[in-house]
Amino acid sequence: MLGLSLVAMVVIARGRFRLFGFTLDRYKFRPSILLWALPMAIFATLGTISQARGAAQHSFVNFTPLQAIIYIWIYSSICEEVLVRGLLQTLLRDIEAVTPDPRWWTVPTVISAVFFGAMHSVLIPVLGSGAIPIILAATLLGFVSAHYRQATGGLLPAIIVHMLFNIGGSLPIWVIRWMR
Repeated sequence: MLGLSLVAMVVIARGRFRLFGFTLDRYKFRPSILLWALPMAIFATLGTISQARGAAQHSFVNFTPLQAIIYIWIYSSICEEVLVRGLLQTLLRDIEAVTPDPRWWTVPTVISAVFFGAMHSVLIPVLGSGAIPIILAATLLGFVSAHYRQATGGLLPAIIVHMLFNIGGSLPIWVIRWMR
């Protein structure tokens, strides 16, 4: 995913990665960005507690903590944001002009958020109806990440928020499994 996204960026913009959010121009770190981990921690904790003891867990629970940190927290956050916020949202920027209030949600942010949530529908065959909360949470994350990408012009805030969602969504599951 990451490789194909970068190749597409090279082909489309002749390697001008700045167009796709590889910049820090308007981004200033604010501690409030860290608050996005809290709702996901609560959501994941309630979801895990509500499952029966023998219920199937997410497949990532079988990862070692190091594997989960590398693959889920870091790698997937970067790859998915480069594809959806970097490539897709940038390619859709020309239709931004038709948005009534471009300060908050634009057509590209809405499309990229819904696409991001739909990407997680691959979990339906594995988790059945248990995938629905994950798809909804992914769509919410898509809106938040898309907003940060639009507001700052860069990918870094979207990647940070994505990582925080993933951390908030998986850390409580590990704690609850450890306590059982």
